[in-house]
Amino acid sequence: MACEKEMYLLFFKRKCPKGSEDVQPPTSTTLTTRKIDQNTVGLSWQNMNVADFDRYEIYRSTDSLSVFSNLIASIYEQDSIESYDNNVDSGIIYYYGVRTVDDGELFGSSDISRIYLIYSYALDFNGVDDYAFIPFIADVVDDPSFTIELWIYWKNNTKTEIIFARDIVYIQLYLLSGGDLGFNLTPTCGGGQIQNSVQDYQWVHLAFTYDHVADTVAIYKKGNLERAVFCDVFQPEEKDLYIGARTVLTAPFTGTIDEIRIWDYARSQTEIQNNYDKVITSDSGLVGYYGFYEGSGQTFDGIGPTGRLGSTASEDANDPVWVPFDAPIEY
Repeated sequence: MACEKEMYLLFFKRKCPKGSEDVQPPTSTTLTTRKIDQNTVGLSWQNMNVADFDRYEIYRSTDSLSVFSNLIASIYEQDSIESYDNNVDSGIIYYYGVRTVDDGELFGSSDISRIYLIYSYALDFNGVDDYAFIPFIADVVDDPSFTIELWIYWKNNTKTEIIFARDIVYIQLYLLSGGDLGFNLTPTCGGGQIQNSVQDYQWVHLAFTYDHVADTVAIYKKGNLERAVFCDVFQPEEKDLYIGARTVLTAPFTGTIDEIRIWDYARSQTEIQNNYDKVITSDSGLVGYYGFYEGSGQTFDGIGPTGRLGSTASEDANDPVWVPFDAPIEY
């Protein structure tokens, strides 16, 4: 049935007689974008449960102000809730929008969804003999205050496992059976066990800070303070930071680690809360950053000295495996 139309802001509304069979299409939808691989973006939106409209139109742009000027696809199945764009390039920020169209006229637009299509990798440790290490960073030795933060995905909550450690029991963050989290600054100064802090098979962000002025060690999980203790006996040394094991290769980690950041000061809780789920590749005080973008090889670079996998410069049994990184962070 034909209906009279009137313009209302950006949307068209129909003035239909009572009892008309022509149903007004939806005026808006929520669009979500996600990375599928380095050349594919997945899009999904709400199912409107309304059959009386022609199509969804999908738009894409690299400019947030001109998203709806570049139509890339039309979806004529009204019950569709997803689509894929495989005509994109890695390393570029894209903006997407979806519109509802009926009889050639616009009825609604989604909010604009932003995605940074960068395909990152992580290191996966087998819990037997895998490890990596980062050579000592002079800025941290010169000023004892520091922050070490990273994302982990733990796959074994039945035994004690090291996340990172400098030497045997210095600057050590570790997990215990059942998900308790432990830490030590020195052999005589640590925080005991933080009970049920980490769940297995879930991504979690952890941060270890030491404030040399306040003589305080603090542990944060996703920006929330888990524990803080007084420590006044720490002396920095030129030691490498081992990832996924101690230097003597005891208590190896089972799971995935990525987005390691090392700062030359103790980050505040506000700084950690505001940035733990974001990628930071440069900032004041950031002396070590490792996003594992290489995806292969024996070394990894970033800010700070080049890190290495395993015990030799060649591929060996102690190497963790490169895997795609899928933690919930904003690029």
